[in-house]
Amino acid sequence: MTLAIPTQPGEALRDLLEERGISQISASQALGISRGHLNSIINGHNPISADLKLKLQDFLNVPHQHWTRLQDQQDSFASSPEGKKHLQATRVEQFRDQLRLQNTNRLSRTQLHEAVTSEWLGLSPFSPAQLALGGCYWLGLGLRGFTSRLKDPAKRPSETEVELKPSLDLAPGEILTLLTHEKIILPQGMLMRVVNKGAVFCGADLRLESSLLFGTGLSGRVSLHIINDSGRPQTLRHQQQALLVQFEYDPDEDTPG
Repeated sequence: MTLAIPTQPGEALRDLLEERGISQISASQALGISRGHLNSIINGHNPISADLKLKLQDFLNVPHQHWTRLQDQQDSFASSPEGKKHLQATRVEQFRDQLRLQNTNRLSRTQLHEAVTSEWLGLSPFSPAQLALGGCYWLGLGLRGFTSRLKDPAKRPSETEVELKPSLDLAPGEILTLLTHEKIILPQGMLMRVVNKGAVFCGADLRLESSLLFGTGLSGRVSLHIINDSGRPQTLRHQQQALLVQFEYDPDEDTPG
């Protein structure tokens, strides 16, 4: 069954002008608005105001209620489950088209924010405060993990479950294994590269180990191993910044399906 998508008021206005052979320049002059403002209405970025509806009634002989009815239909569609799904998919496709036109594969701060808020790139929970220069993002330490220490090379390491809230003191020689606080879902064509690991532990003599590159298909949290090589306990906390990552998009790898 084909989804019935109502016509946006701006699209209806564009079609009406084209049917009557009226250019946007002529229309904007007759209506007393700028061509840019008219274009923004046609593209759905601005609504048709009450006074403009009256002007269109005189200019095109179209009742002002016509535009209100179209907007009501659009609003009703946008609030429905089907409409939300369609609009979200449209927003994602428009964003992907923008990425295909850019000269660099690395997502900027603005692009990363858009990729997440459009629900194309999964990064949850997401906080703008974690954004860094160059479109990088800080992943934090998860809540639970376990510590281990190899007491005897001939035996398996002992494992102790721990929580990092409110904090955890990692003893000298101990290894903390845990996951990131954030869950990441990489869509087709997207990869995540680690650009800095462990800088947040500067001066603490901690060593952070993790994979450095994650490709399409990642769906979950990232594994981290933190080793205390110092001779004193080191304090770690839940959500503490640990891994700085950069997201990159390859349009050639973004295939339909």
